[in-house]
Amino acid sequence: MRMYRGKQRWGDDAGKRVFGSLLILGLRYYIVPIPPSHETPANDITMLAQISSGVEVIPESVEQSTGEKDRNNVEIYSGDIVKPLIGKPYAIEFKGHSCYNWGDRIHGYYIKHPVEIIGNVTDTPEKLEQ
Repeated sequence: MRMYRGKQRWGDDAGKRVFGSLLILGLRYYIVPIPPSHETPANDITMLAQISSGVEVIPESVEQSTGEKDRNNVEIYSGDIVKPLIGKPYAIEFKGHSCYNWGDRIHGYYIKHPVEIIGNVTDTPEKLEQ
């Protein structure tokens, strides 16, 4: 299961990124924390407890993990702006259930060349112009 992240909508931590599973209820988006694998296996009660601890997030801020890491061992998400060793920065995007193909740099979820995350299209779109 790939992780999601999004910016918390309400409260003292509004705008802070939260990580977990994505749950969509009507027009509301929630990130539900994923317990460590060593915890009790999922059952109806643990699933309900997890859902009740979900955090409502801003729908436009929701981004899915690619399952890949950059050269600094940081997980890469859709919306991240990455810079290859040689060449211009580019954004990671999803179409359907896989990464958008940016030339020969991305195919499916696999990023072929070492990259470094330098920003995010939501927070630092100007990084694409570097």
